[in-house]
Amino acid sequence: MFDLRPPWPRFASSPRRIGSVVAALWLVAAVPTSGSGRAGRTPTPVATVVAEEDTGAVANGGFEAPGAAASPWRFETRDDDGFRDVERPYRGAAAARLCGEAACDDRLSQAFAPPPTEDGTLLLRFRLQIQTVKPSGGGCDDNLIIRVAVGEAEPDEIGRVCEEAAAEGFGEERLNVTPAARRAARAGEALRLTFAARTDDEAASTTFWLDDVALLREDRPPGPANVRVSEGTFSAYSEPHVAVDPSDRDRLVGAAKFFTGNAAYRFRVGTFASDDGGRTWRERGLLPELDDYDLVSDPVVAFGPGGAAYVVVIGVPARPGSLPRASGWGAFAYRSTDGGQTFAGPLVVDIGRADDKPWLAVDRSDGPARGTIYVVWADGPQTYLSRSVGGAHPFSPRQRVLDTSGPGAQVAVGPDGELYVLAPAAVPAEAPFDLLLTISRDGGATFDAPRPVIRVSAMPYLLTGGTRAAALPQLAVAPDSGDLLVAWNDARDRAADVWLSRSTDGGATFSAPHRVNDVAAGDQFQPTLVAGEDGALVVGWFDRRADPANRLADVYVARSADGGATFGRAARLSTQRFDPALAAPRDLGGALFFGDYQGLALAGDAVVPFWNDPRSGLQQIYAVRVSIGGLPTGEVEEA
Repeated sequence: MFDLRPPWPRFASSPRRIGSVVAALWLVAAVPTSGSGRAGRTPTPVATVVAEEDTGAVANGGFEAPGAAASPWRFETRDDDGFRDVERPYRGAAAARLCGEAACDDRLSQAFAPPPTEDGTLLLRFRLQIQTVKPSGGGCDDNLIIRVAVGEAEPDEIGRVCEEAAAEGFGEERLNVTPAARRAARAGEALRLTFAARTDDEAASTTFWLDDVALLREDRPPGPANVRVSEGTFSAYSEPHVAVDPSDRDRLVGAAKFFTGNAAYRFRVGTFASDDGGRTWRERGLLPELDDYDLVSDPVVAFGPGGAAYVVVIGVPARPGSLPRASGWGAFAYRSTDGGQTFAGPLVVDIGRADDKPWLAVDRSDGPARGTIYVVWADGPQTYLSRSVGGAHPFSPRQRVLDTSGPGAQVAVGPDGELYVLAPAAVPAEAPFDLLLTISRDGGATFDAPRPVIRVSAMPYLLTGGTRAAALPQLAVAPDSGDLLVAWNDARDRAADVWLSRSTDGGATFSAPHRVNDVAAGDQFQPTLVAGEDGALVVGWFDRRADPANRLADVYVARSADGGATFGRAARLSTQRFDPALAAPRDLGGALFFGDYQGLALAGDAVVPFWNDPRSGLQQIYAVRVSIGGLPTGEVEEA
């Protein structure tokens, strides 16, 4: 979402600014919990450092001095020692300098016997400071890449940080090396760590100061393998969305905002594709055209019944009236017939005053409107709808379907072609507000009178750490029963929780709200929702239960086998906690931007969460594929 004026309810306090673009994770424990926590709760951390294995760095936090034979760290690309004394706020030992001149390629490596991982997680910990003379907003030309290899095998890239993350002082990074360590232990091979610095620009110089490298063993289970989807060539990625081809459940297409400059808050939209059910991904680059628009944002993906994939976005001009064919913000649609390898378009959906936060659905029923594409969006305090048959025809003129509504509208199609539009009502800040529902039974030609169906409590505009929080609802329709499912965030219990309500009578009535997250610790925010057949339902969200400071987050999902009446215990699917404020761009209102929504898809008998995550030092896109049958079901008591 791009609008600087929060259209959803928020506390009246102005956005707080935190000290740097890169948050120092080693300071997290000292950050007090904000008012978003529940009074009197003292959550117990689930991750505890129980042992430390030194990788050869001096225990006091520095590398061996130049010429010291004891140091196992060696430069592979140059003869000079590369170590320098630097001033740091936390200690004054020696650090390794990588690069510092134009057109540099430095690689600092060490091989060692992997320590036992047992049932826990092995984390590579290091501290990093980036100094650059490269102007901000130019993308990620200068990089520090972290690689891990088993023996002489080809290394895997497990992290990447670029000059866009430059900030004062050292920040701590932690990367998961458990899979590689286990492979090395099974093979009886050494584990090789490499920090590879590269400065491609002939005119600019970036220095990467590296210090305090060690392995930390945590006692929490490693979790399912997380796959990094993005390639890291942009300065940040956020607001990912994903969809599955109903004719080929191994084919998935994703999209996200690709930042071309964090400091300047510049971004376009790019796509990703998978042809093996989300196990591996390829970044397909930026969507074509729309060069006249200053920014491209808010991607949503959906498949049609014939296997075509659609992406809807908004285009934001530099200023109203600056474009020859547009007087303001516009909504546009792209179409791919080859599984997301290429996209045609864009088709103009609408040009309005300030079109924002579009959403997309395609009719895959056997009704008369089969193949119709529906797009909803907000323009001012109204929600509009436009439609196209199969993307081969122009979109219809805008049709107003909701008054006094804010950005965040959802659209979904039922098994008989019923069309549902849900949107938050626009109300004053800090007040509870309603979710409004309107229904069409003739393919969007007419709609019934809108009515409030769910009451939502206000959330703070900023969560702990300074990231902004949008309480956007999520709507899904069960493809066999036609039940409506709505998930949303609110703070009725004084902290952010994920709630769900369902309608089994076509939207006439809704059940009492049911809290989906199974703990009373920390914030749970940005819910996602996907419904399948035979009562299958999965809700996902970001979860801070493991951090007493209510700052570090994981990705959790909960499964229902009875259409949302009950949920099993939530399952953690991220292998590493992360700070949403780390390397986050700032929106033009000064808030740290972590995106307003995430993706979730059902691929046959598997669920595929699709989220952004700065564990590597930059916001990247990650995915994981897990069997629905392996997720707990049944009602559980609050932990």
